This record gives sequence, structure tokens and C-alpha cells, in this order.
Amino acid sequence: MSRTKLIMISIIAIAIISLFTFVGTQLYVAIQNAKALTIKVNSLQANLANAEADVTRLTDEIEFTELINKNLLKDRKLLSDIRNKSNQESRRLQNELEVANEKVKQIRVSKNENLKSWANTVMPNDAVSLLKYARAAGNYADSDNYQAGIHDATSRHAAILSAPNSF
Repeated sequence: MSRTKLIMISIIAIAIISLFTFVGTQLYVAIQNAKALTIKVNSLQANLANAEADVTRLTDEIEFTELINKNLLKDRKLLSDIRNKSNQESRRLQNELEVANEKVKQIRVSKNENLKSWANTVMPNDAVSLLKYARAAGNYADSDNYQAGIHDATSRHAAILSAPNSF
């Protein structure tokens, strides 16, 4: 073989080896980039899964909070209704008290001297305190001894008051 052919074959071999080395290097870099991108994709998928879990959790919390708010608004409406009824009842009772006080004033200035004297007599405190323990039984001819749902304030004091006393 001639020397030129040998040089040519050597140059071609060096070129082929250089080409394979360059392609191999590029292939290695591409594989490393693919591995890095795969790791990054997996990390992003994990982040996406975490974000989806957070969205689900937050959605559930919002739904729960909305349910609580709905119940609170319902309770607020009920309380408002109760307050309005209470205010109406308070005004009604205030009116009744004013009417009763007016009647008491009329009795105290009555032309009937016996009635006027009775109305203006001060009751002893001990007598007034006994009214706390008065019993409903026996007030009516057909009394059923507490079966109608009217009970003593305390049974001990009621028993003491209903016991035969000699003064």
C-alpha cells in the first residue's frame, strides 16, 4: 500500500473516531439533560399533586365555612325574632304594669274609706316574704294538688307553711 493511501485511511479513521467521539459526547450530554429534565418533571408533578391537595383541602374548608356562616345567619335571624318577641312582650308587660299601677292609684284615692284604708296600709315584710312560698293547691274547689303543673317554689318551705301552726 502506498503511503498516501495509508495517510488517507488514517485521516478517515481519525475523522470517524472524532465524529463518533463528538456524537457520543453530544449523546451523553443529551442523556444527562434528559435525566435532569425527568427529575424536574417529577418534582413539578409532585408540586402539582401538593397544589391539587391544597386546593381540595381549601375547597372543603370554604364549603365548611359557608355552612357555618349559613347556620350563623339562621341563628342570627332566630335571635332577632326572639329579641323582637321579647321586646314586644316587654312592652306588653310594661303597658299592663302601667294599667295596674293606675288601678292601684285609683284604689288608694278611692271614695270608699275602707278600701282606701286597706290599699294604703303597709304590709309587714314578714307577710310579704310569705307570698314567695304560697302554694297553688286548694285555691280552687276542683284543685288536683299540683297535677295541673303548678308547683311550690320549694317544697321544704311550702311544707313548713302548710303545717298546722299555733301562734
